[in-house]
Amino acid sequence: MKNSQAYYEVIQGETRKKIGAPDNSEEKEREVTEEMKLVARKISFFGALNDVISAADRLVHAQGIVSDMGLDEDLYGKK
Repeated sequence: MKNSQAYYEVIQGETRKKIGAPDNSEEKEREVTEEMKLVARKISFFGALNDVISAADRLVHAQGIVSDMGLDEDLYGKK
């Protein structure tokens, strides 16, 4: 997921360079602005997805540690 997010961050940088180009018509400026909005949404999506996967990984890892250490924790509904 981080690779996808980084990819769109590169695209965002390349697209940002197009804004305000001297040869841009109003139509081209609108297209570039819309492209920037789409790229920003994709970056946000992959960022959120990465956060969710990271949180799930921490929970699974924590459960494994509790189990491996033989702790009697009610954290995971085990007693």
